[in-house]
Amino acid sequence: MKQIVTEFSVPAYDKPGTLAKLTQVLSQKGINITATTTLSLGDVAYMRFVVNNENGVKKILENAGFQVLETPAYSVELPNRPGELNKLAKALASKSINIHQVYGSVDGGQNAKLIVSVDQIQKAAPIFAKWAHTAFATR
Repeated sequence: MKQIVTEFSVPAYDKPGTLAKLTQVLSQKGINITATTTLSLGDVAYMRFVVNNENGVKKILENAGFQVLETPAYSVELPNRPGELNKLAKALASKSINIHQVYGSVDGGQNAKLIVSVDQIQKAAPIFAKWAHTAFATR
């Protein structure tokens, strides 16, 4: 599994059809959204997502009229049991690494799949590398 992924962030006016337009643009190009979260603050909606093929996504969305920000994030699987996210959060905090956001899901299996954005992507690499090894070893 690729651990560092590109997270796309798209701010847009919060109105009916905005998410439909964004997803239509991507789907017409054969791009699959593999993780997503949205947030509405007042008149602005923020759509954040990871895709199966990052090549050209920013340009595709900009050509459709969207503003797009790209940031690196970690894609990680944790065992689906109490306390696992807490352990990861503590490990990052112990190195003064700030977590900007976390989103993900559990598909009924043994692992939770998460996207984690941090302020110091390279400094976090050893923690995520160790965490990935630990998560997969406990299956």
